[in-house]
Amino acid sequence: MAQQRTRLSRVLTMTPEDQGVPRMRAERNKLKRSFPGFGFVGRDGAVVALVGEISTPLGNTYKVRINLPDGYPYGMPAVETVGWRPSPRAPHQYSATSLCVMHPRFWSSKYTLAYIVAKTALWLAKYEVWRVHKRWPGRNQHGDEYERPGDGVSDETSGLWAAITRAFD
Repeated sequence: MAQQRTRLSRVLTMTPEDQGVPRMRAERNKLKRSFPGFGFVGRDGAVVALVGEISTPLGNTYKVRINLPDGYPYGMPAVETVGWRPSPRAPHQYSATSLCVMHPRFWSSKYTLAYIVAKTALWLAKYEVWRVHKRWPGRNQHGDEYERPGDGVSDETSGLWAAITRAFD
């Protein structure tokens, strides 16, 4: 497990091996390796966003756009939905099309765009569990509480719940 976390960390964060490589080139390499279906959106010679689709463990596919703030990587990218809207009652949203994939105070410039895509995939998997059970699995966005599945949760959902809570905790 520790070896898997180390490999995951190297893929999703900037590492000493990335020094000397222009940031966006390193980002592009990490994104291609982990999420080849995502592409960069440019304007005036600068990368301003990523667009791609994420498939969930339950087989649904969601299109998202990840907008880079001015001064990236020192500001956290924003995740918005494209062509769909989560339930307005679902937790962890800033607005009807803007997802809260992590609390901004936890953002670090060592994180990459591949990390934000992974966090978005995790949000989508949790969202699907929430749609069925109206409980958000795993650690909350403030990092201090867990929700556990209640009675009546299927074995399939219970297994998905366990996988979700292990993914980034």
